[in-house]
Amino acid sequence: MLWMAEYPERMGAVINPYRRIYLEMAKAEIEAGRGLLDGFVIWGDVAYKKCTFMSPNYWRAYFKPWVAKMVEHAHSQGLPVIYHGCGNVKAIFDDYVEMGIDAYNPLEVKAGMDAVDLRRRYKHRIGFCGNSDIQIWEQGDRAAVRREVLRKLNAAKGGGYIFQSDHSVSSAVSGGTYDYIVKLLREHGNYPLQLGEFEKPV
Repeated sequence: MLWMAEYPERMGAVINPYRRIYLEMAKAEIEAGRGLLDGFVIWGDVAYKKCTFMSPNYWRAYFKPWVAKMVEHAHSQGLPVIYHGCGNVKAIFDDYVEMGIDAYNPLEVKAGMDAVDLRRRYKHRIGFCGNSDIQIWEQGDRAAVRREVLRKLNAAKGGGYIFQSDHSVSSAVSGGTYDYIVKLLREHGNYPLQLGEFEKPV
């Protein structure tokens, strides 16, 4: 991270060869799974809790072109793409939409990401995967869990939302809480959505 700031061009020259390797690896993975794949996931954390690791312009110069090539190749093979990236990526979210990413994951709540707000802004130009606050799951308060689950289901209006936690499900989440979440989804996650007092315009 420090070298990106101190020696941006030299570090960029180091990054590019590795990105070429990643692109070729992606092509090889897709070829190896030909006929067996339903989609392709690109993993690439580029953000902290409040912002990106590097300036958005630096990311656009040295990372975005290679991600775009991976997306283009996956799409050429008929595969939708989910991009996984933790942290607050609001500064570059337009870029993910522009590249044609089909869905973004995990949309960490503690980093300020909100699928309902993003749905209002981007409509159905991109899908969302995740965004249910794992910290609320861990607390186990039924009223808070119900509010969290039903509010986030607003992002599913019109499709394009895969409900899941915004981070790994830790051992702090009780079996009872997890079962309650599944039951809420089975009861309220079918179309037409019935969200009651948690109904929000999107």
